Amino acid sequence: MYSKLPYFIFITFFFAIQNSFAVRSPKFELKTQYEASCFPKCTCNQTTVECKNLNEIKTDVFEHILPKIWPELDTVSITGNDLGDLPNENLFGDRNRHLRLTLLDLSDNDIRSFSAETFFGAPKVQYLYLRNNEITSVGSKPFDYMPLIRVIDLTAGFAEGVSGKKKGEIIGDMLESGHHFKHLQELILNANGLIKLDSEMFCTLENLGRLILADNLFESLDLNVKCLPSLRHLDLRNNRFEIVPAFIYKGGLDLNAIDISQNPLKCDCKMEEFIKFANDDSTIFLDQGKTICKVPTELAGKGIFEIDTETTNLCQRGSRLLHWIILILIAGGCFYVYRHLRRAGKLPRMPTVFGYSQLKSNDEMNNNYNSSNNQPAFV
Repeated sequence: MYSKLPYFIFITFFFAIQNSFAVRSPKFELKTQYEASCFPKCTCNQTTVECKNLNEIKTDVFEHILPKIWPELDTVSITGNDLGDLPNENLFGDRNRHLRLTLLDLSDNDIRSFSAETFFGAPKVQYLYLRNNEITSVGSKPFDYMPLIRVIDLTAGFAEGVSGKKKGEIIGDMLESGHHFKHLQELILNANGLIKLDSEMFCTLENLGRLILADNLFESLDLNVKCLPSLRHLDLRNNRFEIVPAFIYKGGLDLNAIDISQNPLKCDCKMEEFIKFANDDSTIFLDQGKTICKVPTELAGKGIFEIDTETTNLCQRGSRLLHWIILILIAGGCFYVYRHLRRAGKLPRMPTVFGYSQLKSNDEMNNNYNSSNNQPAFV
């Protein structure tokens, strides 16, 4: 019995030491293949690669995402860099293609340009985000390798130095493709300083359901509604519209959501038909509390949905003001002609004394005349 005691003490001491190390040492775990291959400062798992504010100036991070490591990759979000001109070749390097990648977020990267080959490695992308970039040009048919694309977000996507006209041309170039964007459902062009768009620009987007043009500089907008049979949501808030585009209420579109709030609306005769339309079908209008008149003065600050179209004749208000203006102009013209003729001496002078003394002298003349007529004639 005593011979086994040292052995027992040794075993007890060994397990005590082992447990001590187990408590003091962190649990050791092997990294997954995604974590081991993840670019520094990025977060990676089986389906997602996310990198924020890397401040990279090269596109090496994309080439680090290999299809053989991420065969089930669904989402790539790489933001907060200064990438400039993206390469005119596959962004993911060589012939690498991610065949399950559906969401690609390249926002806040100061991207200046890209081409069709840039996105060769992302043929199944459905959601493309290019917000807050510095785009100045694009290649021919830049989204040609994305036939399944459903949403394109270009909010504040262009460089400040690019004119509104040029931005419209670049958007037109983006919407050229061999696949005609058959699956595109939403196009977001917010905050781009846009002034004008070609009326035929969206004629290849027959399935477009949502067109977002908020926070731009539009004063007018002309769209070929025959090209937009599927459009249901139109966002024109915070532009410079005084008169709402006629295609919205003249028929041709089957909209179920419209936002024209935060525009300087001129609620006069030209807007009367639209205001009646809006009040008859107010359920489709968003942000109604901010859809207000700026002029005329008597309606300034009043919501268009507060205007009683049965009792308020906007055209009569305008015509009444016009009548007063015409009368004032006529009166002013008459006064000017009179003054001119008077100075030229072409007006007969009128007696200016019509007092009692003048009346008296007239009476004396009449009396003298009568007395002369009453004297007897000589026979």
